[in-house]
Amino acid sequence: MLTTNRQQNFIPTMFNEFFNYSNNAQGPMINIADSKECVELEVCVPGLSKEQLSLTLDERNNLVVEFKEEKQEQSKEERTYIRRQFSKRPFKQTFILSDTINREKITAKVENGILLVTLPKITKEEMIKNTKTIAIN
Repeated sequence: MLTTNRQQNFIPTMFNEFFNYSNNAQGPMINIADSKECVELEVCVPGLSKEQLSLTLDERNNLVVEFKEEKQEQSKEERTYIRRQFSKRPFKQTFILSDTINREKITAKVENGILLVTLPKITKEEMIKNTKTIAIN
């Protein structure tokens, strides 16, 4: 099982619209697919490149997907959005990985605005191989 924890850089209040926060700006849309061989995460990251994303295992061996906003120069021509359904706001998404995930073989790629993270599962043979006997003194 894979559980998630979202961390955002804003405090939801009744003033969100005043500060230009929309209700759907909670973070990227994510698909999680499970099969015999692996778990796949599809994270919607429109307009972002692999250099702008960070994928790490934290101190608890949880998978962390993060985008930190780069400061951009304000253009002289200000734009007013009529409708805004996605943004490039910073986000940090933590996935609590099960013990059946092989953390050494995790792969990721960005293609067509989708970050695809493949989390291979540990095979029964690998589980048996990793079993250790502890001597009793």
